[in-house]
Parts: sequence; structure tokens; C-alpha cells
Amino acid sequence: MDWLLHGPIGGMSGPDFLLLYAVVIVTAAMLALLARPMLDPTRDAAPPRIPESPDAFALAYLRGGAGEVAQLALFTLIERGYLWHDAMAHTVAPAPNPPESEPPARVLQRSLAALGDQPRRVHEALAVVNAACAPACGSFESALREERLLTSQQTLRCQFGLLAVTLVLVEGLGLFKLAAALAKGRTNVGFLLLMMVAAALVLGFCLQPRRLSARGQAYLDRARQRFRRLRDRLGREPGHGLNAAQVVLAVFGLSSLAGTAWAWTVTEFRPPQTSSNGCSGSTGCSGSSGCSGGSSGCGGGGGCGGCSGD
Repeated sequence: MDWLLHGPIGGMSGPDFLLLYAVVIVTAAMLALLARPMLDPTRDAAPPRIPESPDAFALAYLRGGAGEVAQLALFTLIERGYLWHDAMAHTVAPAPNPPESEPPARVLQRSLAALGDQPRRVHEALAVVNAACAPACGSFESALREERLLTSQQTLRCQFGLLAVTLVLVEGLGLFKLAAALAKGRTNVGFLLLMMVAAALVLGFCLQPRRLSARGQAYLDRARQRFRRLRDRLGREPGHGLNAAQVVLAVFGLSSLAGTAWAWTVTEFRPPQTSSNGCSGSTGCSGSSGCSGGSSGCGGGGGCGGCSGD
């Protein structure tokens, strides 16, 4: 047991080891971050050319997945006149005089059919649309994988392996010192335990596998650069049409529509806030026993889950 208790690590004083451990954590994170790009075979591949009229739904899926597609689909159905948005009640319902033709995109057709004929709260509608667009999301994912814009399964396994190896080395060093301290009868190991937990959190955050490949991130960055001026003009020049708003929403997200004619989406499409008494939703609660409607909880549904590929 002498090698455990009195070796270079076991015999090191607590403060000195904590300093060393902090250096090891930072160094391991930096080395792993430098090594991770080498695991991505698309790192040197040029991104595809951005078309003149890009598919906003595919861009939304690339940027944030199925939840972003659901937001864009519901936004489009409202703005195209297929749904009526009641800003006071925070609901959507079939429009009284909808267009005679079906929505052109398959994701819109599926979403409209799934919403049915009854009014729904906005966040409930988003959840319904999110589930309805699963087949379309699968086709988007297949196309993006063919273009190598999403991280391949093999690369994901390598990224998970890098994270696992880094965690084993860093946490193993902490466990070694912890065992040495306990063997000596020392119980003042609180700071060491905190650093071990912090190391796991920091490394997990910094080295979490990436959904987008290097080529996909470069393509998204190029799309943001391409449409940045359109985003900036959207609020200053109200003449821009719905197509421009769709592309901006797909590429930059909800916050990009703040200060425009579509600013209502910024608050309506956000997840509802939950108050301390358990009630959620933007309209609040009424009555002393809970939420309006006589129930003990709030209706309205939650956020959007993901949808997988075919």
C-alpha cells in the first residue's frame, strides 16, 4: 500500500493536488477539443452551394431538428391563411375562409390534417405538428446525411469514445487520490469530490457529440452569412414577404423575428413558463384551487419532442 499512500500522487498534499487536478482537467479538455475535429472526415470538405430559393424546412431541420420544423410549419399555416391565430386566447383554429388549395409542402399538409377542426392552444398545436411532421423530418434527415451535413454514426461513436477516454483518465486520477486520502483516514475530501463532479460536467459539456458534421456547420454558417442582410432588413423594410420571413426563421430562429411584423411568434412559440403553484401557460391561472376549467393542473401541452428519420 506504500505506492498508494506515499507515491507522487498519494503523498501529495491536498491543496497541491487540487491545483494539479485543475491543470489536468483544463489540459485534458483542451487536448480533447483539439483532437475531436480529426475524428470528422468532413472537416476538409467544402459545403454545398446554397440555392437561390432554399427549402426553409430543410434548413430549419438542419439548424435545430424537428422542433424547429414544427415552429416553421405552424407559422406558415397561420400566415398562409389556413389557420386563425387568436392572440388574446393564445389558440389556433381552422380559418373561417381558408385557401381553396392544399398547402404545397407535404409537411404542411400533414400538419393541417393532424390539427383537425378544433381550436388548440399554441403549444398544444406545436406538439401535434411536431408529431405529424415525423415522416417529413425523416426525409430531411436522409437528404442531409447524403450530403454529409449531419454527423455519421461512426463519427458519433468516435466522439463518444473520446469523451469516455477523457472522463476515465480525469476521473480515474481523482478516484486514485480519493482512495489514498481515505486509506490515510482523511475525510476532508469535499473539495476533491466537487472538482470531480465539476470535471465530469465540464468535459461532458465541452466534448458532447455534435449533431452537425464539420461540413454541416460550415453550410449553416454560410447560410447565416448569406441571409444576414435579409434578416436585418426584415424589420426595417416591411415590404418583405412571407418567403423571406420563412427563410430567416429557419436559419436564425424565433428571436430573429423580433421587431418585425411577425414578432408575435417570439412570445407565442416559446415554451410556457411554470409558476410556483404548478400552473403554466401564458394566460395564467384563475380560481383559488388551480387553473381555469376546474382542473388541478394546466392544459396546453408541453414542448416539442424530436422526430427520428425513416
